[in-house]
Amino acid sequence: MVLSTIVFLPLLLPLLYFILRPRPVNIPIKDRHVFITGGSSGIGLALAKQAASEGARVTLLARSLDKLEQAKKSIRQAYGVEVSIFAADVRDFEAVNRAVNDAAPIDVLIVNHGIFLPQELDKQELDMVRLMVEVNLMGSFNGIKAVLPLMKDRMDKKPLSIALMSSQAGQIGVYGYATYSATKFGLRGLAEALQQETISNNIHVSLICPPVTQTPGVQEGGSIGIGLAIAKKAASEGARISLLSRSLDKLKEAKQSIQEEYQVDVSIFAADVRDYNAIERAIKEAGPIDVLVINHGVFVFEELETQELDVVKFMIDVNLMGTFNVIKAALPLMKARKDKSPASIAIMSSEAGQVGLYGYTAYSASKFGLRGLAEALQQEVISDNIYVSIICPPSTETPAIKTMSELMKFIISSSGEVMKAEEVAKITLNGIKSGSFTVPCTFIGRLLVVATAGVSPQTSFLMAAVEVVFAGFARFVALFYLWSWYRKIEQCQAQNKKVEKKLQ
Repeated sequence: MVLSTIVFLPLLLPLLYFILRPRPVNIPIKDRHVFITGGSSGIGLALAKQAASEGARVTLLARSLDKLEQAKKSIRQAYGVEVSIFAADVRDFEAVNRAVNDAAPIDVLIVNHGIFLPQELDKQELDMVRLMVEVNLMGSFNGIKAVLPLMKDRMDKKPLSIALMSSQAGQIGVYGYATYSATKFGLRGLAEALQQETISNNIHVSLICPPVTQTPGVQEGGSIGIGLAIAKKAASEGARISLLSRSLDKLKEAKQSIQEEYQVDVSIFAADVRDYNAIERAIKEAGPIDVLVINHGVFVFEELETQELDVVKFMIDVNLMGTFNVIKAALPLMKARKDKSPASIAIMSSEAGQVGLYGYTAYSASKFGLRGLAEALQQEVISDNIYVSIICPPSTETPAIKTMSELMKFIISSSGEVMKAEEVAKITLNGIKSGSFTVPCTFIGRLLVVATAGVSPQTSFLMAAVEVVFAGFARFVALFYLWSWYRKIEQCQAQNKKVEKKLQ
């Protein structure tokens, strides 16, 4: 009986979901307007030609006016369709916004631009890291932010599409791709959360993942919350502690409380993670590092359509670029250590780095990016006996939760319990000591790990077996969670529209 259940359950669950699932949509291309960033060559140009062959009106945006002119000529000669071109840098929101407004209305947005500079992270210049993050991730936010209001305000309520060009490096971290993978994993977080925000407007988000294509103990953020709790837990086990945060006053309070409780050596450094030079000075002064815990982060919840780009950039700069800064500064010292016993780099992510959430678009993008960074970085440092862990706690109790909308509270509550910082700290230290790559903090978190394991590293044979056996079941449960979220989103959006009409 048990054997038959094991055999037939994986077959029955997909069948049940197929019967109950939301029905697919059909988004026609003929006579629609397709807007493509990075459309002057490579995949972008190929997409433009394919859309033109199906009768679409095409608009291309890229940096090089000469290449755009060549692309326009080749498409018009081959297919006889209308082609518009705009020369702009995707990092310049004002230029992108002008192009989008001139081209409007837009039925299909294909965010195809991107740059790829493969190199090991410890050798890659920070300017190159910043360039890839700004173009691949922030450039995508710029394009979407410009288009979204026009798509939502259209009178024609036919289905529309936003397609993001990711990569197989956005599904698995690859040696030498730490920065690139971080940006492409970030696009997945953006896409998942954005789909929840736009589904009620009949806007459908797609994430495209092509393969390679032929085309031309420092505790960071350690003065409060989870960071302080991890520092105290490490101190209770006899570790020497260094804390880095922006507020010197809070650092002094943290140092005093740790020393009073545990009588251990505590060093403190006041610095902003966005300032690489300040981070580098602090890490060199702190001396040899065995465990680096990157805990800093900022979270401002708001739908992407209304969120200011300065706020989006702030979250990307702190959560993602700040993490690059800390790792870049620490990595040479960790690799050069004379003691070759195991060392650890632990990155504090979130359950919002495993699944996109409504109102978390920028935050999820930054946290998904951390997973891409971690997967690729693990391949780069494993030969140096350095183990990378990514910690995925749920929401922690903060005053901000009280100000959230009912919809956001519903989605957060369905993801499980709200944890205390001390609980997260204990789980984090245990995960670091065991060399675990992904460290979930709740039952829902463990389910997400199994459902989203993909090809991420796994050091435990038992957990590897669990992922293999239960991956289908975990995916099935996750689909029903998502289904309930989308239904709730559509209900809340419909109710909000009724209220707005009454107020008009």
